[in-house]
Amino acid sequence: MAAVDPKTLDASKLSELACTYASLVLLDDNNDITQEKLEAIISAAGLKADKHFTQVFAKSLNGKDLGAKLNAGGAGAGGAQPAASAPAAAEKKAEVKKEEPKKEEEEEVGVGGLFDF
Repeated sequence: MAAVDPKTLDASKLSELACTYASLVLLDDNNDITQEKLEAIISAAGLKADKHFTQVFAKSLNGKDLGAKLNAGGAGAGGAQPAASAPAAAEKKAEVKKEEPKKEEEEEVGVGGLFDF
């Protein structure tokens, strides 16, 4: 969003962006994220945000450990695995290759003499 001029955003997107930045300000100051505090920061910045957005942001973010989530950098969404697990993964892969697939026994199924000559 850094490359987008905020003046070109519709009211909904601007409200969302304002609430996001206000939430980060509160997080940085180790404050609770409340609707009143979000509205105060947004108003001090000379912006207006829909009360729906400030309410949703406050309810969903207040009391959460956002610092840990931000510092994780999205590791919960499939981030890089630690290097220590690479040898274990290689070992497991080698074990899987050693196992030979079991062949299923074929049963003869009678088809009612259809192919008997």
